[in-house]
Amino acid sequence: MKTTISLFLFLIFSSSAFAQWTLTNGVGTANGNTIYTVGNDIFAGTDSKAYRTTNNGDSWIEINDGFGPSRKIRDFAYSNLTSTLWCAAENSGLYFSTNNGTNWIREYSSFTTSPIAVATANQYVIMSRSNYIYSTTNNGVNWVTMDGNDPSSSNQKSIGIDGNKIYLGDGYSGVYVTFLGGTSWTQINGNLTGNSQAINELRCANGKIYVVTEAGIYSSTNNGTNWINLNPSLSTTSIWSLSILNSNIFIGTANKIYLSTNDGINWSDITAGLPANPNVTEIAYNNQYIFAMLQTGAVYRLLKSSVIGINNISSEVPSKYSLSQNYPNPFNPVTNIEFSLPEKSFVKLSVYDISGRQVAQLVNENLSAGTFKYDFNAENLTSGTYFYKLETDKFSETKKMILLK
Repeated sequence: MKTTISLFLFLIFSSSAFAQWTLTNGVGTANGNTIYTVGNDIFAGTDSKAYRTTNNGDSWIEINDGFGPSRKIRDFAYSNLTSTLWCAAENSGLYFSTNNGTNWIREYSSFTTSPIAVATANQYVIMSRSNYIYSTTNNGVNWVTMDGNDPSSSNQKSIGIDGNKIYLGDGYSGVYVTFLGGTSWTQINGNLTGNSQAINELRCANGKIYVVTEAGIYSSTNNGTNWINLNPSLSTTSIWSLSILNSNIFIGTANKIYLSTNDGINWSDITAGLPANPNVTEIAYNNQYIFAMLQTGAVYRLLKSSVIGINNISSEVPSKYSLSQNYPNPFNPVTNIEFSLPEKSFVKLSVYDISGRQVAQLVNENLSAGTFKYDFNAENLTSGTYFYKLETDKFSETKKMILLK
């Protein structure tokens, strides 16, 4: 009996160790290029088709109405301002949809082929193709070339936007920056040299620029003047994909997926469940799952709460905002925090010590309406009284919890 109880307790407190990726159904076998989320809808692009799922990958539907016969879907971007979904189809052109991908309209302009990346911010849509970059502020009616101090490369892979700055990750020559509305680029490679200038993907988050390269993963807090190597302890170098959620960083390589929950200080291997040498080309997430697109075109998912704590436990729309008392309380070292949102909201969930100092940022993102549970692990905190606070534009509440070790 003692052995049975011990095993039961081990399974409870070690459940995250058994978290595994599972294969979703319905995406074809063409090379996989991109995966992108809009709310809880997920869009996937391969060398031949585009797909959408509204049920977390239980089933996928093809969304190719309006595309040319030769597609190679490379990138998606969504404009909240105009409720428009954009798609860069490298062998066909740039397309947009106003009905969530059900129908696509080709953007006829001075460019017709080879769009590689697309991004949106405010009224701007920015698109790169080969070694040309364009922007529009009227949803594609007119386009402006942004080729001043042209990076002169045919491998501009990734666009990131932070505030009024646009960052371009080039597959050969590093990182460039300009302003929204700008037409001239400045190279900001800083101490990036050699293979670290071969940018595979770029993201802006947490007041930083992050890039993954042929040499590793780097971040900069001073607009590229200096870059910090975030993976000196990792054995891998060629990193293909990057996704960031608050202080959590996911990177996909030829044979692994790694997660850092503390902004790159430490890394964990979360590859369990994926096939050998998966070649992870893109990583995305919605409220409930993390999704990985493999080079084979297969899409896998992993329950987000199994590795970073938050989980949407009900899609039923609550009648009001609420923050529940954590359970258990007192706790050691894990406790559950539940909260409800009656509408889509930008949510902050933070933990403070008795002096009012913030000791953890648990949630800092847009969430849809629903009820959520966060599994808070206070392993790195000392015993004592703490406060957790839920904040939205329309609601704020604070509750007390006790950590006993």
